[in-house]
Amino acid sequence: MHEYSVVRSILRQVEQAVGVEARESVREIRVSVGEFSGVNPDLLLMAFDQVMAEQGISKRRLVVHPTTLCAECRECGTEFAPVSFVFLCPLCGARETRIVCGEELILESITLQE
Repeated sequence: MHEYSVVRSILRQVEQAVGVEARESVREIRVSVGEFSGVNPDLLLMAFDQVMAEQGISKRRLVVHPTTLCAECRECGTEFAPVSFVFLCPLCGARETRIVCGEELILESITLQE
């Protein structure tokens, strides 16, 4: 399960953003996880809880906002949500598409204890 390495990467980004001194005051981390990112949100939350337990941190939580997969037809420009990962334009039937969103894994916000 590669979600453990993803969690560790997120925590490194958080530490870079808030600084080593303030990392203990982090209470909430919000991330957007694309449907086509290769990261399973449930496994990410499990991995986060495990890493927090290993580090003895109990007052920090991860909030995952899933984002849906969206594609755009290169022929007619129609944006659509692929069904069952079938990238076929529902308007013109073209197969030439590009992914517009849904591949991302974004650190959205960090909440610190006051």
